[in-house]
Amino acid sequence: MDHMKKILSFIMSFIMMSVIVVMPAAALEPTEENKQNIVSQYFEEIAEYAPQDDVETVALSFMRNSLKNENIEISNVTPFYDLNDNVTAYCVTFQLGNSPCGYVLISLLNIEMPIVEFAFEGTGPVNTVRSIQAARGYSSAPSTIRYFGPGTYFIDSTSADTISDVFTNETYSKSEVETAYTNYISSKANVLSDVVIGDGILDWADANIDSSSIVKIPSFGSGTDYWLMTDFNDGNVCSPTCATNILWYWGNQKGYTWCIENGDKTGYELAQGLFTAMSLQMATVPPLGTLDIFIRDAYTNFLSFRGSNFNTRVLSQNVYSDFTAAIDDNCPIHTMLRNESLFSTGHDVMTFGYGESNTGTEYLFVMDGWNNYGRFVYFDYFPIIKGVKVWVGSTAN
Repeated sequence: MDHMKKILSFIMSFIMMSVIVVMPAAALEPTEENKQNIVSQYFEEIAEYAPQDDVETVALSFMRNSLKNENIEISNVTPFYDLNDNVTAYCVTFQLGNSPCGYVLISLLNIEMPIVEFAFEGTGPVNTVRSIQAARGYSSAPSTIRYFGPGTYFIDSTSADTISDVFTNETYSKSEVETAYTNYISSKANVLSDVVIGDGILDWADANIDSSSIVKIPSFGSGTDYWLMTDFNDGNVCSPTCATNILWYWGNQKGYTWCIENGDKTGYELAQGLFTAMSLQMATVPPLGTLDIFIRDAYTNFLSFRGSNFNTRVLSQNVYSDFTAAIDDNCPIHTMLRNESLFSTGHDVMTFGYGESNTGTEYLFVMDGWNNYGRFVYFDYFPIIKGVKVWVGSTAN
């Protein structure tokens, strides 16, 4: 009997050691005293879980398998960093011949589903960041992009103690950012601890999204049918820009011209009028932005002055089926992406499509106001996703 107990004891010890080996060190329960240790240990594990070569393999496989084209090649790989120069994400861009053909953003802060964003055209957030900085008069783009999770892109300021939000141009102290970021990472410890190292990020090498799973509102595209924030203002105006595009869709593409007409004006003048009106209705204050509580009422108030055949509905927060049902009704959605755990960051986008990968991962297809091409965003990427469905026509629902 004693011999059997020793054998069982040995087996249990071996099992416990095996569990410890394959589970991320971030499985520690976060406390005020050990939060920084959790972050440090997590990135030690990440270095093993997702080395850059493996990230490139996953990203290239995803793009080739999704577009069914083996001639696609990686054009550039840009790491993003935190304040301690830990790599927090990679933006991998692609080319077909000499033409850009999209990008994949792989977040190392979201290893339970690392492919958080992608597009089959355009060049991704790196060029967006560089373009914004150039528009603001920076003579040379900063070499390092700081990324702290959903919607958070920062660059180092001229002051050694501060850091700037790329999109809002707000400045934060580095100590303030570090505290919020450490709290954010340590709060995810229990989620991260559920991810077994195994083959690391290569487990995602077969992931792809087939065109048959993608649904988009017909007769709506990018380019000339879409207005950017920079067409109207350089400030934090994503909400009224999103509203302008939704009303433009109903008035210009669906034929309900009463939504947008305002005398004998050119297309841009009409769009500028919509933007100005919706900015007032939403009480938007650049560069501070817009409060969510004003968004639905802004549509209702504006459209009630123009006609009667319309409806608006607030979608259930973080319920994917509510968003897909609206798209199936050919209604673009005013979508609010929010990350209140990190500096209360957020962005409003127009959603007009969705898709699901072969891994069962759900994505929304959005226009973000910075670029004239659409991108797919992992539905659970932002902690809070809210939406307003706007319907114009004789069968409002």
